[in-house]
Amino acid sequence: MMFCSYLQIFHMVRKEVWYKPDNYFYKDMLCCLARNKRVSECETILKDMKVEGLPPDSLCLTEVMTAYLQCGMLPQAMETFDQMRQGRVPPDLPAFKVLLRYLKRMGKRELRARIKKEYLEFYEGIVDDKEKYREDESDEENEGSEVEGVISDVESRESEETSDVETDESD
Repeated sequence: MMFCSYLQIFHMVRKEVWYKPDNYFYKDMLCCLARNKRVSECETILKDMKVEGLPPDSLCLTEVMTAYLQCGMLPQAMETFDQMRQGRVPPDLPAFKVLLRYLKRMGKRELRARIKKEYLEFYEGIVDDKEKYREDESDEENEGSEVEGVISDVESRESEETSDVETDESD
């Protein structure tokens, strides 16, 4: 029931004289709705964005795609991903990662392989070998470890820099 009041407030704010359409305002609403699997409301908010002349960016479309995937609506999620591919803003890293994670959970190996190939081509030179390896590990091992992986990478770089400095000072 809380979502009805959130949506009511959302619509009331849009009617205020001081209101100006803003992507972040819509993105936050989409994020809230998507996390709670409120697909039809996400679709409505997305349509409202278009009516107000705001083209949805990759963040907004990723939230909608996530809602579809959480509800097991793969065709709609892929349609949203295709919108990102064909739009003025290509899918970003989070969009690829969310889609790849859910495709793996759903057991869609062929589709996942195609999307992963596109992901690796799109981010060639940006995604390092550790990232490629990490993508191939099981979901159970990776659940929540993305931040830990980044932290360990930073810590290892810092320790390398510290050892380099210590070596330089001893010379």
